[in-house]
Amino acid sequence: MQPPDTGSPAITLDLCRYNGLTTADKNQARLEWTPQGRIRVIDQLPGGENVVFDTPAGEVDKVRLRPGPPPLLTLQAAGQSVRLEYFRPMPTALPGETTGQYQQRAAGTWIPSGQWWVDELRARGVDARSHSFMKVFVLTVLITMGAVALFFLSFIVVAALS
Repeated sequence: MQPPDTGSPAITLDLCRYNGLTTADKNQARLEWTPQGRIRVIDQLPGGENVVFDTPAGEVDKVRLRPGPPPLLTLQAAGQSVRLEYFRPMPTALPGETTGQYQQRAAGTWIPSGQWWVDELRARGVDARSHSFMKVFVLTVLITMGAVALFFLSFIVVAALS
C-alpha cells in the first residue's frame, strides 16, 4: 500500500503508550495525524478517552525511534512527551463497524512504519532521528567492554597496592 498523497495525511492507529517507568505501565492508545496537520495521542481507557498529546506536526520538538523489541517511538513538544510501543500498529476501528468490515478495511489500509514518522516529521523541520539496531548493539558492546576493562584495571591497582 502507498501512503495517502495529501499535504497532511489522515492516519489513525491503535497501539500502546507507556505511562510509567516500566513496560508494565501501558495504556491502549490511538495515534492520529489529523487532516488538519495535528499529531494526537489519545488514551483509550475503560471510562472513556483522554487526550495526552496534541500539537501541530511542525511544532513537534523532538522525535526518536529506538529499535525493538519492542520499537519505541517518542514524541516531544511544548513540555509534553509520549512514548509509544510501535509494535504491530493497527488501524482504528470505525464506530459501528463490524469485525468483518474492519478486517476487510484493515487489509487494504496503508500502515506507516515507525521510520516513516521520523522521515515525515524530519521533512517538516523537526529534530527527528532513528537509531538502527546495529548502532544500539555496538554502543552496548562498547559500554560493556569499558565497564569490564575498568573492573579489571581497578582489580590490578588494588592488587598492586596491597
